[in-house]
Order: sequence, then structure tokens, then C-alpha cells
Amino acid sequence: MIARNAIVAVVPGAVCLGAGYAVNRAGIIVASALCVLSLAIGLSVSLDPKYGRTDWRGLADAIGAASVPRALVVTPDIDAALWQIYLPTVRKLHDRPARVREIVVAGLATQGGFSAGRVRPPAATPKPPPPGFTLVDARLTPTFALIRYRAAVPRPPPISPAKLGELALVPGASALLLQSP
Repeated sequence: MIARNAIVAVVPGAVCLGAGYAVNRAGIIVASALCVLSLAIGLSVSLDPKYGRTDWRGLADAIGAASVPRALVVTPDIDAALWQIYLPTVRKLHDRPARVREIVVAGLATQGGFSAGRVRPPAATPKPPPPGFTLVDARLTPTFALIRYRAAVPRPPPISPAKLGELALVPGASALLLQSP
């Protein structure tokens, strides 16, 4: 069970625990000690960088606004609507080839369920560019990997979703999106 699925039980559970602890003075002391312990655990996790969050905003800032039609190959695979918070002109790439002037391949450092330890982005190892494109940027940060290809010609051939999927940093787990200028 994932912890977020139990959130509906938190308030009723807290009310029941509070009522039980409020019965006598020892219960109030124990409840206070548990609150201090819980606060200490929460602060230690939030201040420790190895428990970092997924850096959606940082990756979106690195991708930036599109000045030309752009394809995005992003790991993990999430819906385009969630990316629109950070990149308003993004939409899902459907099953037909698209004519783009830039391709951005990116991977976020994510947590794997109940895994422990520092989150790491996938390796930023560029794959051979599609015909008509050249590699212009490859970078790896603590929170994301980003590879950028640009068209070497003003009007590159359309690129298929299958060809874009081959550029993914993690096989089979990437969202294919289009970003308009």
C-alpha cells in the first residue's frame, strides 16, 4: 500500500489518538513527546538532500519556451496536462509523424516506490541523432538529465513517434510530447 492512499484515515485517527491521550496527564505528556519526535523526523527528512523531490520546475526551466516546433521525450511518462503547468504549449504527440526543428530528451530523478537513498536521474548518454539533426547539448544535473538535438536543415523530414521513442533515456517509459513556439 502506498502511504498517500492512507491519507483519508489520518484525521479520524488523529482525533481518536488525541481523545485517548487527553484522558489523563500522562497521556498528554506522551502525546507531546510523540509530536516533538514526529516534528524532528519530518524536519530531518526535509533538510536532507538525499530525500530530494522530483524537480519538475527545474527541468521545465532548462527546457524553456520553444522558439521552433519541438518534440519532447520525457522520462517518467506522465500526461501532457501535467507538463502544461510548467510548459503551457505542450501537447501529446499522437501516432503520426511530426515535423519539428528541435528534440529534447530528458529524464527526471525519481523515486522508485519505497526505494531508499538518493534519487538519481538517468544517464545523459546521447544516442545517435535522427537524420537531419545534430546534438547541441547534453547535461546531467543532480535532479535531471537533458539532451538537445537541433535540425541541421531548415525543413527536416517528419520524425515518427517510434524514432523519437528510440531516443529515450529509459526504454519504454517516456512521454512523447510536442511543444509549440
